[in-house]
Amino acid sequence: MAAAAQNDLKVAVVGAGYFSQFHYDAWRRLPGADLVALADSNAEAARATAARFAVPRTFESLDALLAEVEPDILDIVTPPQTHHALVAAACRR
Repeated sequence: MAAAAQNDLKVAVVGAGYFSQFHYDAWRRLPGADLVALADSNAEAARATAARFAVPRTFESLDALLAEVEPDILDIVTPPQTHHALVAAACRR
C-alpha cells in the first residue's frame, strides 16, 4: 500500500470480527482514505486483522485508540447492541 497523502482522511475502525473484513477491504481500496488504527477487545483478532489489511496500530478498546489517535472517521463494525456505548464514547472525545 502506498504512503498516505497529506490530505487523506484518517480512518479508525472498531471491530475485527467476520463482517469487518468487508469494511477494511473497502477502506483500503478507497482513494483518499488511510486506515490508521483498529480497536477490538480480542487482541489476537485485532492483530490478525491488522496484519491482513496493513493497519499500523491496534488497541484493545476504543478509549485507548482515541487517547492516541485522532481519526477523521470512526467506522463501528460491531454488533448493533454495542453501538450506543461506542458512539457515546467517541462523542465524549
